[in-house]
Amino acid sequence: MVPVMVPADFRDSVYKRIKSQKSAGTFIFFLSLLAYFFLVVMVNHQQTLTPEEMTVAFIDPLFLEMRLQLDHYSTNFGGHLFYWFGHKLFPFGDLFYGRWWKAIFMSLAPVLFYLIAYKRYELSRQSAFMGALLFMLMPGVSGFAWIEVEMGLELLLGMLAFYLCGPGSVRALCSGFILGFALISYGGAIHFLPLLLLELCFSREQRLRQLTLFVLALLAAVAIPLLWWIDPYAILKGGGDFVVAHPGVALKELFQELFLHNIGSYYFFTRFSAIGSKLLLPYLLLGAILLALRLPVKRSLPLMAMILFAFILYAFTGGVKGMRRLIPLMFPFALMVTFALEMIAQKQLTIPFSKVVRSALMVFPLIVLLTVLVQMGSDFYRKKVVLPEDVSVKLNESFEETVKLSDPFGSLAIVHMRARFASDEAKLAQFALENIKKTYLEKPSEIFACRPSLLCLRHQ
Repeated sequence: MVPVMVPADFRDSVYKRIKSQKSAGTFIFFLSLLAYFFLVVMVNHQQTLTPEEMTVAFIDPLFLEMRLQLDHYSTNFGGHLFYWFGHKLFPFGDLFYGRWWKAIFMSLAPVLFYLIAYKRYELSRQSAFMGALLFMLMPGVSGFAWIEVEMGLELLLGMLAFYLCGPGSVRALCSGFILGFALISYGGAIHFLPLLLLELCFSREQRLRQLTLFVLALLAAVAIPLLWWIDPYAILKGGGDFVVAHPGVALKELFQELFLHNIGSYYFFTRFSAIGSKLLLPYLLLGAILLALRLPVKRSLPLMAMILFAFILYAFTGGVKGMRRLIPLMFPFALMVTFALEMIAQKQLTIPFSKVVRSALMVFPLIVLLTVLVQMGSDFYRKKVVLPEDVSVKLNESFEETVKLSDPFGSLAIVHMRARFASDEAKLAQFALENIKKTYLEKPSEIFACRPSLLCLRHQ
């Protein structure tokens, strides 16, 4: 057998390419971590745990252990699992452990953005790197990168599914399963569905087979909660519904929140727009034109379909509106800005005093968004943006006193979880899972009227 000899220059070039990608990705990750940890420190200065954070980071993981679904809003199984692991693995158990835990994982999203821009869209390394930094700093991403709830995880998982999507059965299975898991983490992941389906439709190899495997893997992931919960009520729904309510008004407010300023939408704690500043609009418009005119159809159509699908779905569904339902849109918007930076960097625009002006145009968006990040942190620290406090939590010493509260489960969950870190045997015995489960099944609640499975459990 004749050994295959790989030319040294080819081997060295491949190694250098891999090494440079790893270096860029690592640098982006740590810069993201620094930015998001900065926001966590500023927010924690208020010492306020919001109602949704209490539910998602404490009650839902506790009920996950008991294999129970708290109520018809607690449908984000993947988010429950994420915080359950976070509580088990994080080295300390304060009220804000989930903010640090989430910031670490959300720091991977800009790395994925860099890899997608550089590898899938074949942008230059410099433009992809700059685009990743802008993506990281946009309030539509950074504003959800720290908050102790599920929203934002769908962006990370959806981008991972898109990055893995491509020719081959294994890639179709992986991307389908990850997108399915993103859906049960937060329903906004559905906006990635047209993007991935069209990517597979444009595939040259075994198109039908790949689509079939993708859909089957997605459905398998979505079914996971039904296999775990012994009292399944609903999956994917959360607080949304399909009641049409003033689509024109909804879209008008959405455009304001995306591009102009925050109108005070639910759990988007910033005064800035999702893209950060109106000063980025020229870059966004230039990038949109490039996307439509210069990219091949198989690259541009999936992105445009994703944006159109998101707007239509947002306009014709009810429930609580706001940016938190459209976080995945930050991915195509940041890509558009990156396309504009690529055009500027590659000298495809005729600009007077080109060298100086081009450099200024490349750096300007980064300066704007860094300023926005500092102002966001300052707003939290000085309490110009105040988090809503959960007043229902009372950390009583006695289990009996806690159970008497009108809504005891937040208090029960927090004491149970923190007792494990303190190794408090007395509290661990009182606030044991068995006692909390018994309280839940015996506590009078309106949700039992529409949940036969819980009625059966109560009488076992």
